[in-house]
Amino acid sequence: MVMMSDKLSREVERLVNAPYAPSLQDLYILTRQLPLTVVCSWVSQKPCQVVPLVDVLVEGLTRSRFALPLLTYFALAQEFRDTLLQRYPYHLDQFLQQSTEGSEAECLPACVSLLSFPLPCGIIPPASLAPLVMQMIERMRVNPCADTVRPLYLVSSCLQASGVLFELPLDVMTCFQTELTKTLRNLEDHMGNLLCLATFARLGSCKSWNAETENAADTPTWLQNIRHFFGPKRGLKTLDLVVLRVILACSSNYGNLTVQQSAESIRFAISICDGVDKAQRECWIEGNSIKLAKLLEKVTRDGIDHSVQILGVSFLTSLVPAASLPHELKRVSLESILSNNALAIMEALPTHIITRLVGAWTTSSDEYGLEIVLHYITSTLSARATDIIDLTKLRISKLALDGLRSSDVQLADTVSEKYGPTIYNLMESFPRTPAGLDCNGNIVCPASVSSLENDLLSDLILFWFEATMLRNAQAQSLSPGSAGLISFVTRSKLLLPETKCTLSQVKPLEFRTTMPSLKTEGTATVSRNDWRTGMRDMMAANTQMANDSITRKIEDICYDLEQRCGNIEAPLRAAEGERDKYCLEAEQLKEQNHDLEYRLQQASGTIAELRVEMSRLEEHANSASHRGDELSACLAQAQNDLEELQRTSQDTISSERELSRTRELGIIASLTEKDERLDELQEETKCQTEINEDLRTKLASASKDNASFLEEIAAVKSEASILQTYLEQNKASLAQKDTAIERLMNEKESADNSAKELEKKLHEQASETENLKATLHDTTEKLRTELEEFRRNSEIQSSRMAEEVSLFK
Repeated sequence: MVMMSDKLSREVERLVNAPYAPSLQDLYILTRQLPLTVVCSWVSQKPCQVVPLVDVLVEGLTRSRFALPLLTYFALAQEFRDTLLQRYPYHLDQFLQQSTEGSEAECLPACVSLLSFPLPCGIIPPASLAPLVMQMIERMRVNPCADTVRPLYLVSSCLQASGVLFELPLDVMTCFQTELTKTLRNLEDHMGNLLCLATFARLGSCKSWNAETENAADTPTWLQNIRHFFGPKRGLKTLDLVVLRVILACSSNYGNLTVQQSAESIRFAISICDGVDKAQRECWIEGNSIKLAKLLEKVTRDGIDHSVQILGVSFLTSLVPAASLPHELKRVSLESILSNNALAIMEALPTHIITRLVGAWTTSSDEYGLEIVLHYITSTLSARATDIIDLTKLRISKLALDGLRSSDVQLADTVSEKYGPTIYNLMESFPRTPAGLDCNGNIVCPASVSSLENDLLSDLILFWFEATMLRNAQAQSLSPGSAGLISFVTRSKLLLPETKCTLSQVKPLEFRTTMPSLKTEGTATVSRNDWRTGMRDMMAANTQMANDSITRKIEDICYDLEQRCGNIEAPLRAAEGERDKYCLEAEQLKEQNHDLEYRLQQASGTIAELRVEMSRLEEHANSASHRGDELSACLAQAQNDLEELQRTSQDTISSERELSRTRELGIIASLTEKDERLDELQEETKCQTEINEDLRTKLASASKDNASFLEEIAAVKSEASILQTYLEQNKASLAQKDTAIERLMNEKESADNSAKELEKKLHEQASETENLKATLHDTTEKLRTELEEFRRNSEIQSSRMAEEVSLFK
């Protein structure tokens, strides 16, 4: 980048010092090969070349077709654009009219470049801005993509900051909001979505509207709809989308984007996040800790591009408080910004991001953050800047110092004692003067370097006075004397003499003015003796006139040759452009082909592995199916045996129940007969009471024995009921086992998907079936034993009763 910027400055120097109207073709060819970041580097490196180059390009608009593309290219630097509008303000309106009338197709990019920044002070917005906005909206509506949204995003900076929103008609802004919202909803493009939201963020943060409208009801509908994307209505969804895009941009493949596109998308995400309400950001942080952890993981992963990583950390700073981020991340980020790779940092980070990061890190970190910033600033000022790297370090130091001053950081005693002598030594070199005023041939402009060093020194001294005086005073406010000293230092900065190099005073158009012919009116009074002097002056005038005529003819010939070369080379350039396009497409297709071949090889290997795995799984499934069939057969056999055993046990139990019931009825019938017989015997005993008292005593004892027999019969009945209850419980248990068997049958249907689990369950069911068989067998044997015992007891009791009856007889 240093060589490209130096090459550009040398070409510009050649143009502005040319004694005639130069050809702009070489500069145009050079700018086509340079990235856009070189323009900003060139402006900071040689600001003295801006004004002469503006004059040369504006003068070349009428004679060279390369002047307008060059103006479009250089206007991407704000300093060049501001100089152009301040010196030639009418050209903006001319470009706008030509663009809207369709007479010049190249005027639209020029208008976009000139409106990419807020208008300078004193420049009135042109009235033909509304047709240009409608033209860009129509282009976006016809072809919604990132390329058609980008001009609206660039112009929105001018609309938002210059107060031009008040000048545009309401229907234009309504159409702007409506069409951009449709594009945002229908466009499935990473950069397109971020561009739409970033455009809304710029328009939604318009401060001038808030200042003039006190009532929210006076805010136009289109502005309310835009602010919904960043307020309670859709703020959380906006943050979800933006964080997802940043995670993709920081991933290993950068979301199928180039490194430059990833960095640009994160810059858009930062501006969108700044536009979201603080309450919505806090609410999103509370409910999305997982996404934050994922984002932090992507930002700190190994192999990430340095610029993408720094921008990812900047996005984290804009999303969450700096104090909640890891201390190691803050330390590494601060060291990266203040490293020796200053050119890469200035190319990757916008200036306000550097100021924000330094302020946030130094406020939330310990003394180390403040020490590293002060060390970087003092070491940069200790050596005079001689090249573009030193100049870039001066710019970063100025931004870092602005971050310190905005963070209200407090100086510790150790920091004050360590850097106090160094800063006092730097004060002795204030103000600094340039080593020389001749800028031609130098890499950087000495006058601009000296001005930047004095500016940085003045701000450093002011910062040091403010911090040390507040620390020594142990108060929140300065004393009147201290405040007066600080005010004096601040005003002394404005009194510094402005040094200008020789190149800044060059006026290229004056070099091309023809020297006026020598006057000969006074020759009439010259004495005839001085005729030699008259002849010499006349010959000199004729020579000058001939020289001027030759110079004009050479200019005309050069211009004619330039036009002819341009006309002849146009088809050749078009063919070369097509050839380069086809070559690029061929390279892209080759890369895609290699990528597809690599993916095909991976897919083939994966398919082979899957086929092997599938065959193994099929064999395993077949074995599991065979095993399931065997288990099913065993289960069916066990089920049949169990059903047969159940039927046998039920028949046995029912037969035993009938036998016991029959015996019980027989006993009851015999007892009834015995009762009747006892009644008869009682009547007989009543008749024979008087005859045989001994029989009465025996009869009383027999009655007592009969009562005991009745109690034993009742006990037998209760035992029979208990046995019946036990049998019913066994029947319920068998029903439960039937249910378990049905459940096993249902589970058998899923044996193909879970063969191992089914095999285990089948083993368990088989063991349970064996247990059931054993339990049922034990229960049957027990019942049989109890029935045999009951039968023996019944027979014994029947024999006893028969003996007693015989005794009564």
